Amino acid sequence: MDSQHLSPSDADIAVARRKAAEVMESPSALEAVVATPARTLLLWFRNGTRLEIPLAAIVELATARQDDLREIAISPYRDSFSVPSIDVDIYVPGLVSSVLNSFNVRDFARLGGSKTSPKKRIAARANGKKGGRPKNAGTLGP
Repeated sequence: MDSQHLSPSDADIAVARRKAAEVMESPSALEAVVATPARTLLLWFRNGTRLEIPLAAIVELATARQDDLREIAISPYRDSFSVPSIDVDIYVPGLVSSVLNSFNVRDFARLGGSKTSPKKRIAARANGKKGGRPKNAGTLGP
C-alpha cells in the first residue's frame, strides 16, 4: 500500500481538530451520583461545574427505586451515563439541554420584577412626582 494513502491530509486534520474542539466544548461528565434524601442526580463536569437535577425531572429515573440507583457508570466518552440495574442510558448533552430548556426565563424575570426593595420604592415615588411612569418613546400616537 502507498504511504501517501496512510497520511491524513490537511483537510482531514482540520476536520479532526474541529470535531475535537466540539467534544471539548460539549458537556463532559466526570461523575454522577444520586443524593439519597433529596432524590437528586448530581453531575460533575470537566469544567468544574456541578449540576443537581431532581430525579422527578428525568423521566427515565423518576420512578426508580433508591437501590437501583446505587451504581451509575459514566461512558468512556463522558457524554452519557448508564444505570445498569434498570438498563437505562442517558445522553448528558440531551439531559442538560432538556433541563435548561424547561427553565422558563419569563417566570424567573417576573419573580425578579415583583420583588420590592428600598431603591424600587424611591424610584417609584420619584416617577410619581414627575407624573407617573415615563411614556414609551417607541409608541406612536397623537
